[in-house]
Amino acid sequence: SSATWRAFRATRTRNIAAGLGFLALGVIYAYMTAQLPLRVVGNVPGPSFFPWVLTWCFLGLSGVLLIQGLMAPAGQSPRPASDRKIFRRTAAGLASMALYLALLPYLGFLVASALLCGALMWAAGESRPGFIAGSSVAVTALLYAMFRYAFQLPLPTILGP
Repeated sequence: SSATWRAFRATRTRNIAAGLGFLALGVIYAYMTAQLPLRVVGNVPGPSFFPWVLTWCFLGLSGVLLIQGLMAPAGQSPRPASDRKIFRRTAAGLASMALYLALLPYLGFLVASALLCGALMWAAGESRPGFIAGSSVAVTALLYAMFRYAFQLPLPTILGP
């Protein structure tokens, strides 16, 4: 129908516009990050290390959003979701993050992050418990390995204070 096509075209246009806008913000952030001092001590990440990691992640995700908007198949409309459902999912995700920050000192990175990952997947609409559990553990292990071995920054793994 004509209304469905208009809704699809509007969503596609929003994704393209958002992707371009986020890429522009990413370039500005990259410029500001380039002004930070470089490493001072060998084999230790300097003050600009994590801003660069964030910059590349932000630019990559912005590019994915832009490509998603450009490559959306013609005639396929997005699945409609009610505003109430979107609000509930967003609120559940934000509440999960707040709970994560509160529990992190007591549960440690590994346990708290696996729980957060699972809660965010559930809030996003995933309903397969096995997939949520397996993915949560895998993502947490990947993050831990990345920080521990690639960035050489140990994360707390045991229970907190």
